[in-house]
Amino acid sequence: MSSLNVKNVKILDTDYISYDISIKLKIMYDLMSYLQARVQALLNELNKKDKRIQELETYIFELCDRDCPEEYKYVIKKQVFNDSSEV
Repeated sequence: MSSLNVKNVKILDTDYISYDISIKLKIMYDLMSYLQARVQALLNELNKKDKRIQELETYIFELCDRDCPEEYKYVIKKQVFNDSSEV
């Protein structure tokens, strides 16, 4: 009779372990999904910043040209300093 009880306990332990593993897998899947979304959001933000840096580098190059008109310099300065909250 004691061997019968041991078998029943093992079955219950196995069921418990299986249920516990499925909960942990769901939690891991949710965590992985969250982290992937976070990485994607960070990559999108990095892409925006890289584009802005390229734009600012172009402005610097154009402003360094001796033949650059003063009106254009004024427009660029206004645009750069008005959009400074982005960076």
